[in-house]
Amino acid sequence: MLPVPTVFVIGAGFSFELGMPLGVTLKDKIIGIVQEARSSRARRAVMIALSNGMKSFEFREAGQVLERALPLSVSIDNLIEHRSEEPALVECAKICIAAAILDAEANSLLAPDENRITPLTNARESGLFHLFQIIMPGLGADTVRAGLANVAFVNFNYDRCLELFLYEALQTHSGFSEREAARVVSGLPIWHPYGVIGRLPWQDGEGDPVPFGAFHPGTNLSSMAEGLKTFSEEISDSDDLRAMRTAIAEAVRIVFLGLAFNEQNMKLMRPPQGICTDQIFGTCFKPPPSGGDSNIAVATFAKPDIDTFEDELLSWKIEVEEVGFSQFLPRVSLPKELYPGFEALTCRQLLAKYENVLRRHPPIDES
Repeated sequence: MLPVPTVFVIGAGFSFELGMPLGVTLKDKIIGIVQEARSSRARRAVMIALSNGMKSFEFREAGQVLERALPLSVSIDNLIEHRSEEPALVECAKICIAAAILDAEANSLLAPDENRITPLTNARESGLFHLFQIIMPGLGADTVRAGLANVAFVNFNYDRCLELFLYEALQTHSGFSEREAARVVSGLPIWHPYGVIGRLPWQDGEGDPVPFGAFHPGTNLSSMAEGLKTFSEEISDSDDLRAMRTAIAEAVRIVFLGLAFNEQNMKLMRPPQGICTDQIFGTCFKPPPSGGDSNIAVATFAKPDIDTFEDELLSWKIEVEEVGFSQFLPRVSLPKELYPGFEALTCRQLLAKYENVLRRHPPIDES
């Protein structure tokens, strides 16, 4: 049980521990799907989606652009945003993202087995497994929903690993029915700033349900692609965006898990009112590229990114008196040298290191 409002910000590194692709691998998968779609090996679902409202020559041109430009881009998201005025390219890219993520779910550690059972223990070495163990102790089966009131997630991933795991784990761990587990998970604040590839069968919402990893000829990739957003599409002043930023502003703890530093993402999250906590934790696991001096420590190589993250978040800081968050007084404050900050750890390592810290009330500045 978490004693204070805590926001977990999740990036590709978090899902990577479940067998999902990182940005570089996702780019390669998308290029492979584009190449496959031009051959006789193309999946029927991909071809149907690409031919739906897109002329063949438009797809060929968009596919060629993706093939050439994607290796040069930081991520597929950045490329879509960079060329957001080219509708055929954006549509082609989103369809390929949906296909790539759904395929990755089917090959992840959470992919259902032959009996359609989600093998939760396959994920025992992941941050997600450890996160569940952190937030559950101290909660009776009858108080889980109220006990999770301090938990919120900002999830920059397109996949549904987080939602699926929580849904299945509540049934296995707490003996919840499918309906009870769905109600609890659906009640959690989980924001996907760039969208998600579809709702799971037990989730409410618009569009056809998309079972986890279920890639078959009838899969409606066009509908899934409509749920994906670019930075400029999301940056509009929506209710969800305001709610997400308010949760970050009012959090007593913010935990970044597997998120690469990206100015676009930081701008999207930054609350106009700032933040008033020093209790910020984060992973920055960045191994040096292979070749050259192989003796460079991960912590040394990641240090510039760690500094960049921390400097950015320090710029978000304001004094609590400026915004009047009286419910959080006396404010949480630590000398900078004692900030938890960002560390060259994996998601699982960071959560294991601070599991007892996260379960306790933070120190209070009584000055």
